[in-house]
Amino acid sequence: MMYKTHILIALLVGYIVSLLIDISNVYNFLLFCLLGGLLPDIDHSKSYLGNKSMGLSYVISKIFGHRGFFHSIFPPVILYLVFDWLNYPLVALGLFVGYFSHLFADALTEHGVNFLYPVTKFKLEGFVNVGGLGEYILFLILLIVDGYLLRGFIF
Repeated sequence: MMYKTHILIALLVGYIVSLLIDISNVYNFLLFCLLGGLLPDIDHSKSYLGNKSMGLSYVISKIFGHRGFFHSIFPPVILYLVFDWLNYPLVALGLFVGYFSHLFADALTEHGVNFLYPVTKFKLEGFVNVGGLGEYILFLILLIVDGYLLRGFIF
């Protein structure tokens, strides 16, 4: 999916999680959700985050490939454990929630996601064409839903 769609999905999922559990600083939590929502595409040098990584994305892409290890469940679990161990639970949970929102969104696309890469070759594939009409419709729906839910929260 496009980075704009990932941002809206991460924002929506992060906001819902913040309603379900006691988050001490919702603004910071949502920022880490947004970062987590973009982070998996660090494995693609032409992605929004990849363009800003000063070559790191290119190296990661050459080693792991796009939608390989960085699009599995292992990086968000590792990030969560590391930041929780460092006693940054807000960062840990925010990155985890955002990262998973990205993975599930990509599982809706025709390219799909292998959640257990490299353990298995099983891929969940959806019906959304990246950058196609379906994604633009999803983007507009998310924009309206996010705007409605967050209208009093952000403004």
